[in-house]
Amino acid sequence: MEKLLNFIYIWFFICLVSNYFVVVFGQTTTCGSTTCQTAPDAFRKCFVFGGCNGNGCLYTKKTCSTTDKCKTLVSSSECNKNTGEMTCNYSDIQCNDNNPCTDDSCDSSIGCVFSPINQNDNNSCTIDGCGSDGVATHTPITCDDNNPCTTDSCDPSTGCVSVSNVDDNNKCTIDTCSPNGPINAPVSCPNKKFLDVLGLGFLCCPQICDPSTGGCIRDPNALSLPLPLCF
Repeated sequence: MEKLLNFIYIWFFICLVSNYFVVVFGQTTTCGSTTCQTAPDAFRKCFVFGGCNGNGCLYTKKTCSTTDKCKTLVSSSECNKNTGEMTCNYSDIQCNDNNPCTDDSCDSSIGCVFSPINQNDNNSCTIDGCGSDGVATHTPITCDDNNPCTTDSCDPSTGCVSVSNVDDNNKCTIDTCSPNGPINAPVSCPNKKFLDVLGLGFLCCPQICDPSTGGCIRDPNALSLPLPLCF
């Protein structure tokens, strides 16, 4: 009888120090429910039923655990076999990627989150960045379409703007673009015959360009020319 008691004590000790073990309760043991009643209450309170195997009820030792990914276990007490209670002490994990250009935070469902700091100055004419010291940088963009016939500038709301600079707003020039830039050639007005109001016949008079229309008109300040020069 004494040998039997010693065997039972040794077996019980092994079960308590094991992290994962099987408890066998004779031929009449039934299993298949998470409310397996084959284990004594005092024993079962510090262990979690883990299913069944071919020999009986499978248990794992109760431990501290949390689904909060922003917490880490610092310490825990032994499980009270009479109450099943244990003290679990957690601390917040430190989320720091040592990058001054990110905001470091923690999401309990996924853990550390490193979000880039918003450096946007809402200016379409700058490239926004972050320096090694964490100070925002806003580098002006270069607006150049490599077209000599446009004037390039930048609008803070839209970005680069290229406007044609060929038109000199002078109706007396013919505006074109060359590889070297705009060409504003004067309108050529040939001499023209005009009927002399005094009835002397036709007069040959120089013409000039009318700035208001771009058409050729008689030059009121020029003297008439001999008719042979009218061509």
